[in-house]
Amino acid sequence: MIAIAGITTTAKAQLTIQGGFPPQTLVQNTLLSPGVIISNFQFNGTLQQIGKFNGTNANIGINNGIIISTGNIFSAPGPNQDAFNNAGTDLMLPGDSQLDQLTTNSTQDAFTMSFDFVAYNDTVEFNYVFASEEYPEFVNAGFNDVFAFFISGPGFPVGGQNIALIPGSGQPVTIDNVNDFNNPQYYIDNAGGATVNYDGFTVKLKALAVVQPCSTYTIRIGIADVLDGDYDSAVFLEAGSFNSGNPNVVISAGAINNINDSLIVEGCVDGLLAVLRSGALSDTTVVNYTIGGTATNGVDYTQLPDSIVFYPGDTAVLLNIEAFVDGISEGAESIIITLIPNAELCLNQPPQSVTILITNTDPIAVQIDQVDTVFCEGTVTLTATGTGGQGNLEYIWSTGETTPTITATPTESTTYTVTVTDACGNTPAIDSVSVSIICDVVVPNVFTPNGDNVNETFVIANLELYPGSSLFVYNRWGRKVYTSADYKSDWDGGNLSEGVYYYTLDIPAQPKKLHGTVTILK
Repeated sequence: MIAIAGITTTAKAQLTIQGGFPPQTLVQNTLLSPGVIISNFQFNGTLQQIGKFNGTNANIGINNGIIISTGNIFSAPGPNQDAFNNAGTDLMLPGDSQLDQLTTNSTQDAFTMSFDFVAYNDTVEFNYVFASEEYPEFVNAGFNDVFAFFISGPGFPVGGQNIALIPGSGQPVTIDNVNDFNNPQYYIDNAGGATVNYDGFTVKLKALAVVQPCSTYTIRIGIADVLDGDYDSAVFLEAGSFNSGNPNVVISAGAINNINDSLIVEGCVDGLLAVLRSGALSDTTVVNYTIGGTATNGVDYTQLPDSIVFYPGDTAVLLNIEAFVDGISEGAESIIITLIPNAELCLNQPPQSVTILITNTDPIAVQIDQVDTVFCEGTVTLTATGTGGQGNLEYIWSTGETTPTITATPTESTTYTVTVTDACGNTPAIDSVSVSIICDVVVPNVFTPNGDNVNETFVIANLELYPGSSLFVYNRWGRKVYTSADYKSDWDGGNLSEGVYYYTLDIPAQPKKLHGTVTILK
């Protein structure tokens, strides 16, 4: 096998060519219709000879697909300025022995690829266009570049049969057989064409073979120069056109709320096993399967039978799978469902298989990042971090806020609590933190109740944070002149005269009483 690496794109006029892709990737992602699975892929040639094309605005007759060529695929875009000019590339590559049998001369610059597939229908088909620089000057000149689509398998001769045929005949599609004079209804003269460089090409044709359903076949696609490496030819294969039907029975599985997710959760997210049958057939069909994996059927999850039955008209059978809560932290366990081969249902090797994973849920836990806090005033930021549970965790604070992080400006000592829940209704987790407001009490040594509305009362700063504080005021002879069991910083001196007075302040939160003097000025 010869290959070069690197993805390249070129565009001249309206035909766009991209190269450098692995051939198997191109075939699997571009040529095949949904449901076609291939195996045993092989190719011979170089990556210069195969790529993707976009012919939406070109006259090639196919919007997009794969191009294979006897030369460099980047020579394909137009314009075609001279129908008798050789725009080909001699790659100096070997030919192909099977293609040699289609011509009286030897081949070179061959590109071939082959793969196996299962025919789920009675036909296999795909669309293509054959193009060549040998048009028109080498029509009936004694040799032509060759291409073929060989199919082999049940019902076909050893070595395969070419299905690149002119519609309604057994004649192969060649330059001599399709041109301005022979079968012209299938030919496009591209002399002077603005979008494609090849001098001529066919209309879109269909390669078709009648096959035996449920059998495995091999398709081999090849093209080569004949006699010399000049005057390139190419085949354009239409994207998504390779069709061999769909399997009669397919199996899929996953979480019941997302069939593309293979993870189910004990006591929370159930699983769904889906077995689908093509068409609403009139017969009763039994599909058998094996059950494997590390989880135990009927112990770790709902007891599953070893087969399902399609009754007349059924197209799908769905089985719910509930994973049981066992309280054991054991990591993910698996359920593996494998269809047993059945030739009548096209359930051949390799067998279809799906895997479902069961996971247990760790208990929900939450921790507030901050510890119990003491401060006087301002804003505090609190962040809760939740773990465990299933799905997205939800937070609810005692303040009503629902984000992991909150900010608070308490005016009194407060305990903040957060509760964390999950999507499965597991036991919530709770954490709390206390924010205590403790500020120093500041007692003034003078106040001036003179009617100017400034400093009119004996205001003790921050005393409002300590309700139930008792104030006692005495004159110089020790006689009590004022008392309050819950002082509110509202004493204006009453009828007392100016002078120095003594006070005792009893704050419940502090072990010692405050003593001092205060002067009344009027």
